[in-house]
Amino acid sequence: MLRDTAQAGALLDEPDRWLPERLAEVRQAISPAVDDVVDAVNFYVEEKNSPAEDEEGAETPEDFDPKVAFKSRAGVRELENAVLRSIRADARRARRRDDRRGDDLAFGVAPVR
Repeated sequence: MLRDTAQAGALLDEPDRWLPERLAEVRQAISPAVDDVVDAVNFYVEEKNSPAEDEEGAETPEDFDPKVAFKSRAGVRELENAVLRSIRADARRARRRDDRRGDDLAFGVAPVR
């Protein structure tokens, strides 16, 4: 998700350009994105654990165990895609509302070096 912007991608590739001098600013800049990811992961797990309705409308339990699902590359990839879709959709909705929350995905801390 941070790789969506060039500057945040550079932070991941070359953290020494920001750290340790700008640690507090970096934390503050990425904190909203981290919170969004945590919320999206929790929602994903809750949805997977909630009963689904079968064709006749009866609720049936899902056989979803996060400990098992996230051990596989495919399970992690499915989670990653779901989280990114959710966060990007939230950002689009926020921008349409002209809400500052849409800016949370932007990383705007200038590097030291």
